[in-house]
Amino acid sequence: MTQVDKKYKRQSMLFGFLIFVGVLLIIIAILASIKVVDYAEYTNKQHGVTMKYPVFWEKVDAPAAGALVVFRAPKMTELDLFLPNVNIAFVPIEKEIDSARFNEKVISQVTGTFRGHIKVLHTGPVRVAGRRGYSLSYIGHDDQNRDDYFKYLHRWVVVGKRAYILTYVAIEKDFDENLWIVKAMMKSFAIQ
Repeated sequence: MTQVDKKYKRQSMLFGFLIFVGVLLIIIAILASIKVVDYAEYTNKQHGVTMKYPVFWEKVDAPAAGALVVFRAPKMTELDLFLPNVNIAFVPIEKEIDSARFNEKVISQVTGTFRGHIKVLHTGPVRVAGRRGYSLSYIGHDDQNRDDYFKYLHRWVVVGKRAYILTYVAIEKDFDENLWIVKAMMKSFAIQ
């Protein structure tokens, strides 16, 4: 083996080692950036629903008429007045209604609530609890809260004479921060 061959072999080994170290560092950086969340499971036997939620979110059972549960994100600062939250609402339907008609009623009710202070971002079909459902996302504020715009994501499904509505709401600027968790929560929603 000549000196040139030995030098080329050392350079190749060093180059190969540097590539290996570089790839290893990239893999470590990717793994370190993956967010891991522990989830608990909410179960409401009366209405036959379950949903996973982060263990560090507050769970409030039956906070208001129609709402089965609310999950609130933790405060980011002491100045937080409104906490991003996800809720599950149950709506009994007097007579069976098809999904298209129910969708129209929900959208009409939402737009009426905000009386023109609404910007619809997306509407369309989506899977909810493994069934054909519907999604609506928008930004809006009511007459009393002109300074804060809220961003909403609703997903619902009609099952016989029952409708289940999942809602995520946050101040517009904070909405995307928890969206990845919210999507996992909504994906875990199940109806027995």
